[in-house]
Amino acid sequence: MTPEEFDRLCCEADEYTKACNDMLEARYRVRRCTQSDYNLRTGEAVFSDGGTLKLIARFQIAGTFSTCLQTWLWSWANPSIPEPVKRELLRVKKFGERHGIPELMDDHWHGASTHGWCMTNIAAMILQAQGAYRCTCDPERFLFVVITDLSPVA
Repeated sequence: MTPEEFDRLCCEADEYTKACNDMLEARYRVRRCTQSDYNLRTGEAVFSDGGTLKLIARFQIAGTFSTCLQTWLWSWANPSIPEPVKRELLRVKKFGERHGIPELMDDHWHGASTHGWCMTNIAAMILQAQGAYRCTCDPERFLFVVITDLSPVA
């Protein structure tokens, strides 16, 4: 894949994820949820507001970005991330192998923080995820997540 084709893929993936996140906000008002609890062993997140359960989401971790080292690390290459929340990301690696995209095949690589979003958006599009978001792990690391399934709580 040429650099121009990769840029187009990043733009297409960004548009895909933005549309998904906009739909999540319009339909479920996810940003208004005051609390979220994540279970890395089961890949389930629970969103609530004012003590009222609103949504249950299934998720996969795309990867992490270190602001200190300026590196992206795919979840499938990170031994500290449990298998259930990274399993589907191997599909992204295989896509990269089929299309000759080093950023999707290499375990980790140097880049800017915006690359974390680009990789997450590409993963979301390949996995046909319902949205994506970024969590702060600590002052030097971000965790990027794709939502694979959502169940509103009545």
